[in-house]
Amino acid sequence: MATNGDDAALWFWKADGGSWELYHEVDRAILESALLAGETSVILLHDEVPKFECHLRRNPMRQQNLQSGHCREILRGWPDEQQKQGTTERSAAAILNKMKEIGNDPQDAAPHIRRGWPKVKYQTIGRPAMKSLKSQSESISNDNTRQAGLDRENQAYQVCNDPQKKAAETIPHIKNAKQSAELALDMLGVSVYHAEQVFLEQEVCVFTDTPSGQPLSASSTIYDIENLQGPPGVIRRKGVNTKCPLDGKLGAAYVHCLEGADHVGDATHMLSYSWNSCIGDIVDTLSDFCRMHSLDPKRTYIWICCLCVNQHRVVETAMLQKSGMIPMAQADFFTIFGERVKRIGHVLCMMAPWKTPVYLTRVWCIFEVFTALTNGCKVDIVMPPNEKESLEQDVIKRGGGINALFETLGSTKVQEAKASVERDRRAILDKVKSGAGYQELNKQVNNLLREWMLGVLIRLVETRENTNDESQVEFCNTIGAIFRENGEHDTATELFFTALSTCKANFGDKHHQNATTYNNIGDVYYEKGDYDGALAMYQQALEIRVSLLGKRNAETATIYNNIGLVMAGNGDYDASLAAHMQALDICETVLGRNHPDTAATYHNSGYALHSKGDYDGALANYKQALSIRESVLGKDHPETATTYNIIGAVLFEMGDYERALGRYEEALRIQESVLGENHPDTAATYNNIGSVMGAIGDSDGALARYEQALDIRKSVWGETHHETADSYLNIASVLWQSAEYDGALAKLRQAAAIQEAVLGKNHPHTAGTYRSIGLLLSEKGDYDGARVEFEKCLPDDLGTS
Repeated sequence: MATNGDDAALWFWKADGGSWELYHEVDRAILESALLAGETSVILLHDEVPKFECHLRRNPMRQQNLQSGHCREILRGWPDEQQKQGTTERSAAAILNKMKEIGNDPQDAAPHIRRGWPKVKYQTIGRPAMKSLKSQSESISNDNTRQAGLDRENQAYQVCNDPQKKAAETIPHIKNAKQSAELALDMLGVSVYHAEQVFLEQEVCVFTDTPSGQPLSASSTIYDIENLQGPPGVIRRKGVNTKCPLDGKLGAAYVHCLEGADHVGDATHMLSYSWNSCIGDIVDTLSDFCRMHSLDPKRTYIWICCLCVNQHRVVETAMLQKSGMIPMAQADFFTIFGERVKRIGHVLCMMAPWKTPVYLTRVWCIFEVFTALTNGCKVDIVMPPNEKESLEQDVIKRGGGINALFETLGSTKVQEAKASVERDRRAILDKVKSGAGYQELNKQVNNLLREWMLGVLIRLVETRENTNDESQVEFCNTIGAIFRENGEHDTATELFFTALSTCKANFGDKHHQNATTYNNIGDVYYEKGDYDGALAMYQQALEIRVSLLGKRNAETATIYNNIGLVMAGNGDYDASLAAHMQALDICETVLGRNHPDTAATYHNSGYALHSKGDYDGALANYKQALSIRESVLGKDHPETATTYNIIGAVLFEMGDYERALGRYEEALRIQESVLGENHPDTAATYNNIGSVMGAIGDSDGALARYEQALDIRKSVWGETHHETADSYLNIASVLWQSAEYDGALAKLRQAAAIQEAVLGKNHPHTAGTYRSIGLLLSEKGDYDGARVEFEKCLPDDLGTS
């Protein structure tokens, strides 16, 4: 019945009061030591009188906690029957005899000891008892029992002389027994049942002592409920006349004022949230989480800082008002905070409102989730039910703010996050900067949030009723487009084909939604390098749109533009230019010259000429696009920046590095101003600037820009995205030119692994990377290795020798 002492919470039955209470700190140290040693029963002695005999057993709540994901075992000590009945008179000799009796045959132990338990071992405490044991032990004939008595005497002597040292030796993670008790109290959480039925309904919603005299409500924020700059609110009033069990002073944390397992218990989850959140949203989120995971709200205990940190002590330290940082040295605080997160093991991050999550703007929230991730804890993103409904409605309405949300989720920057107390913010940023660093924190948090959002969308697809109507087709197309933009091509393709089959079955082959879906599938094939497959899809879409809308229609022009891009991908630049010119003719006739779609078509025409090597013709078309975009969209618009970038690319290929750098820097100025530094388009411009620096011989400058681009792409897109692979390729090129062959080879292999996973082994870009690896191995003299890589470039039926 032994358990890990790290996860033990030890209690004893208080016979006169009929309640469970924590052991005295010295007794607690002995009992935790017993647990670590695998013991199941202990007699505690004091002044030759037994304090009580304690049999350690599992809490019956353990199985339920395991089901909820809270895997820590809670053990309790149960005094023997005589102690519960008030019998305390017992001699040291009688205790020794009982020790011998039970030690020899545990099956004949007291009736309440379960059969099959290990043999019972004992530890003692108290100097008089120790002396008596020493004199009595001489009369014990059994050598094993004699030695056991001497061992117990040594243990008792050590504990009596230095109980804190003994606790530190047996429980390395706890400095002393007092800290052990404090950690147990610090791990208490409020049940979800209590938060909803008592805190919200019976305390918050009836509280009228507010500046306006109006009662608080479910829409009140935590700041409204407990204004730490004013008189005690709901939270502090709860414990204003209660002594804090940690420091013995008046004014206790809310959680330390609660009694009963339905209301308080060892925390199973930690809630990471903002004090700007409404209490109703918090409670609804927790209740919904319990419902979704089949958890009992009375046995799901939440560590939430406003209720579990002693806000009386926070107020007493004015510099830490509204702070989760309790008054102590920063180093000690972060250690205890990390230990708390690790011991609880499951963090719930509350994301609301979903379109513009306040969570991502608060430095405490970002730091909490990062601490959980780096400690290997389980992290769940949660939101109120009404926010889930809002998200689904926006998805159904052709995406709504989903794409904007993905940009937000991919742009977390802890260094720009806020805190109510500047000292907290500085302390957290110093901690991050001296540890993992801003980039690593931002990357891990962004990856978590992006994966969460994709998971939300998948669950929406799985749970949404198939209505077999046009709304179902639109839904699948909308979600599929989001997955495509995030590099999840297989999921996107599956959704698009679901939309196609639904539309055909209900509306026939020539429905306009089929054209949209064919176009979407073509986009996936194009990005994967399957140009023939993409062309087939685009032609299907074109046929439907021409039959329904005619040739001279803006939507038809879109298909012509896409066909032009595919033709360029296949190397047929004349056909590409012809398709773009058809699109341009339609756009200028139907939409007029000063229209964003017309500008995009000039841009595409320039790309076809650019690909043919007609740089003058390309520049003329790009400048047309730039003129329209500056006129219609403005000089500081992202699409204007895109045009500056492409003009810079032409000048770069013409060898005019100085002018190319000027265009790139203008694009970068717009992007950093409008999109921010942590955006994929900004990363692309960093790449372009790196190319110029490499061309003029500034390898260090080129490498720095390429690494900036890589950091952004890993943060926004994650490791497995084709643009991340492009950055690895650029870095490899610089290392190769600098004769750092091993470093270059490592980056090339990273790029190849990503391309294989995202684009497939037969994609032209993947084959190009295989070829580069082969060339580099040849340069190193590894011809066998080079041959293997070159063979990968061949079609599957030719890739053997």
